[in-house]
Amino acid sequence: MDSAAKRKSKVGQIPAFAGVFAIRSPSRMWVGCSRSVETARRSLWFQLRNGVHSNTALQHEWNLCGEESFAFELLEEVREQAARELEKELRRRREQWARRAGALEL
Repeated sequence: MDSAAKRKSKVGQIPAFAGVFAIRSPSRMWVGCSRSVETARRSLWFQLRNGVHSNTALQHEWNLCGEESFAFELLEEVREQAARELEKELRRRREQWARRAGALEL
């Protein structure tokens, strides 16, 4: 078992780690980052399912194509560091992934 799998959050025993992720639809890709990737995924899906996500392009695509057309993918785990450095590093890597993939940023 890798170190990410060993680190468990208290809620639901879901691995808790920071990282950069992608949301893919049939025609687009969005890149985001979070201190807790799984919490971000659950929050994004909740907002999209309820039609209240702040990114109107993403919400429109979701409404048009349906949930089954979307995928959530971990692009990179970012190792723990001091809080200030972690936020800065997450943003930097999100921007790199978005540029590299020609994706939109969340």
